[in-house]
Amino acid sequence: MRTRDKHEAELRLAEFYLPNRVEPLEAATIDMQLDVVKVGSTTVGRLSDGADVRLTTADATHYHVNVPVRGRAVSRMGTGPRRGAEPGQAGVFPPDRPAEITWLEGCTQLCLMIPRRSLETELEQLLGRTVSSPVSFGPVMDLSSPAARGWRETLNIVLQEFETGPGLASHPTTGRQLERLILDGLLVGHPHDFSGDVLDAGASASSRTIRHARTLLEEHPERDWSTPELARRVHVSVRTLQKRFANELGVPPMAYLRRVRLSRAHDALFRAAPGSTTVGAVAYHLGFTHLGRFSSAYRRLVGETPSTTLQRGSGTTFAVRKAPRCADRTGSCVHRLAPLNARRLTRG
Repeated sequence: MRTRDKHEAELRLAEFYLPNRVEPLEAATIDMQLDVVKVGSTTVGRLSDGADVRLTTADATHYHVNVPVRGRAVSRMGTGPRRGAEPGQAGVFPPDRPAEITWLEGCTQLCLMIPRRSLETELEQLLGRTVSSPVSFGPVMDLSSPAARGWRETLNIVLQEFETGPGLASHPTTGRQLERLILDGLLVGHPHDFSGDVLDAGASASSRTIRHARTLLEEHPERDWSTPELARRVHVSVRTLQKRFANELGVPPMAYLRRVRLSRAHDALFRAAPGSTTVGAVAYHLGFTHLGRFSSAYRRLVGETPSTTLQRGSGTTFAVRKAPRCADRTGSCVHRLAPLNARRLTRG
């Protein structure tokens, strides 16, 4: 949108954001331009005006963040003090209050509107518990810290799309991932009343990630998993996932999956009724595509061939479990997986 008509500007801003009033301060008209993209559930707009203009909003129901790209803005929440912001800073507005924002010096701002439920759900996932009250942020975000700079760089992906056209930000799948980066960056990079809890929760995030990844592999071992796919599902990089598996379990993710599959294969072969299945059927069902390699791996880990287990029903089950914490001072063998045949339980 580009318009010099303040009534059209108010209608368009209300369409994408919330009810408002636009007032030119010096010139008789405005010269407003607005570009908007939806990033998941978050609205991100680039709003500029060639003349000084004041925008007054109704009570907001969402969180709003304004990031000056050029020029300077002055903002006020409710009846609070006016605060200036320029490139390198951002104004953060809570829900349930009106706002007054003045665009000065041909100011251009990235204007984020974040649904309250989206932000608070993301916070709950970071904390691992329910959040029952709104997040109270500081009114001005300093973008010079490392975490905040990374958050600002994430917004540059969206800003670029206003120049080049639809891309990652506007795609439904990648847009949701990008929105999570935006929400997490805001929750980690800017102080609020849950900041201490977020930092404390970060220390246990590694264990939660591993638990989530293990659950996915153990509940769906038959899926055609890859390390990049698993990393995407638990929202970490491939390198981070590999490092956490090595630290927590002592094996790479796909090696852990292979052991899970072999354990399930043994259980299926041992419990099968006579004539009800074959070694090949069990192997293929669990994601093994090469029967010879499956048989070799099974024999190395279990101590007998798959066909022997199927034919005689040995009365033995095998479990994937963690070995005791290693006493090695390097910590390099913490939580190694015990062999599947480390424990034998006799039926009956």
